[in-house]
Amino acid sequence: TVKAGINVSKNWVSLDEDTHTIAIYLPQVQVEEAVVNAGTLEYIFEDPKYNTETVAQEAYKAAIAHLQRRVKDDSKIIEIATDNAKLVERALVEPWVNQVSDDTQYTVRVIGYGEE
Repeated sequence: TVKAGINVSKNWVSLDEDTHTIAIYLPQVQVEEAVVNAGTLEYIFEDPKYNTETVAQEAYKAAIAHLQRRVKDDSKIIEIATDNAKLVERALVEPWVNQVSDDTQYTVRVIGYGEE
């Protein structure tokens, strides 16, 4: 399991009153430590001599190392987490700000870290 997300307390918001546009700038996505559920690991031994008392510990360590390498090299995790954060921010803010006034509707733009 890999969790990624943003610290919403670090969001930065600007308002352009002329265009009725609210821009929300998101902080960089942070990837939490990868977690391997040891109970889901399965072992198949072609040679019974490898079925030792320490095989579970060794397999668990290897699985964590493998997952950490994959997370580090996978830019899609950051991309997907950023896209999800943008969708959530817009879904939370847009309906709320557009209930403030019947006369003025706002456009909400959510900008991910490093985007213009």
